[in-house]
Amino acid sequence: ASSLVDPVIVSQIQEQLMRLGLYKGIPDGAMSAPLVQAIKAYQTKNALKADGQPSDDLLVQMLASGTEANADATPAAPVKPTVNN
Repeated sequence: ASSLVDPVIVSQIQEQLMRLGLYKGIPDGAMSAPLVQAIKAYQTKNALKADGQPSDDLLVQMLASGTEANADATPAAPVKPTVNN
């Protein structure tokens, strides 16, 4: 069984990693050492098995957590909206 992943999947993973600031390359769908490092960083940060390999499962996980990605960066204290009376 070949471990080659669809370049479309790879490029989508690259885009997710770029959005998270983990990957500085271009989303070209090609494997590279910086991409492997970025995937490992993402996997480690998210308590996943850090094998550095792109996969359908990894992309699904990234997209699923994408909606919460911004929540991690916000302070834990609730922000009270300011009301001008």
